[in-house]
Amino acid sequence: YFWGDIDYTPLRGRLSEYNSALGEVTIVKDAIAESAAGFRELAGADEFWALKGDVAVQLTNVAQALDERYYELEPIFEDLESAFQHHVTELDALQTEANQALARANTRWSTRSARQSDLTTAQSVLTTLQNQLDALRSGDGTPEEIDAKQTAVTTQSGVVTGAQTDYDTADDAFQGSRTEYFNIQAAETTLLNTTAAALDDIGLGDLRDPGWLEKTLGSVAD
Repeated sequence: YFWGDIDYTPLRGRLSEYNSALGEVTIVKDAIAESAAGFRELAGADEFWALKGDVAVQLTNVAQALDERYYELEPIFEDLESAFQHHVTELDALQTEANQALARANTRWSTRSARQSDLTTAQSVLTTLQNQLDALRSGDGTPEEIDAKQTAVTTQSGVVTGAQTDYDTADDAFQGSRTEYFNIQAAETTLLNTTAAALDDIGLGDLRDPGWLEKTLGSVAD
C-alpha cells in the first residue's frame, strides 16, 4: 500500500453491516405496526368491551395500555429506521468517494513513480555529461569539444530542472490523496456523531421503565 502508517481504507464502518442493521430495524418496525393494528382492533371490538367482571376490566385495561405502548413504539422505530437509513445513505456516498479517491491515488502514485524515474534518468545523464566535460577540461580537449560538451551540459541541466518540476507536481498531487484520505475519515466521524445524536434524541418516554409490562400483566394476575 502507498502509506505504511494508515489503513487501506479511510472508513471504519462497513456498509453491509449498517444495511443489515437497517433491515432488522425495518422488520421490527413493520412487526410492531402489525401488532399495534391488532391491539387497536382488539381494544375496539364490541365483544371485548362486553366482557364483565373484575378480570374482564383488568384485561380491558391491559389491552388499552398495550395499545398505548404500541402506539408509542411505532414512532420510535420509525425514527430509528430513519436514523439508520440516513447513515446508510451517507456512508454509501462516502464509500463511493473513498473508492474514487483510491483510484486517483493509484493513478497519482503511478505518475509520481514515472516522474521519479524520468528525474533519475535525467540526473544520471547530466552526471555523465559533467564528468565528460571535466575530463575534456583537464585533458587534451579542444576548445570546440569543450564548448560543445558545455552546451550539452547546459541543455541537460534544463532537462533535469524540468524533470524535477514534473516530479514535484506529481508528488504534490499524490500527497493530496493523503489529504483526501483524512478528509473522508473526518467526514465519517461527523456522520457517526450525527447518527449518535439522532439516536440519543429518540424519546422513549414511559418505555424507559423495563418493569412496566410485568407490573401491567401482574395487575391481572392479582
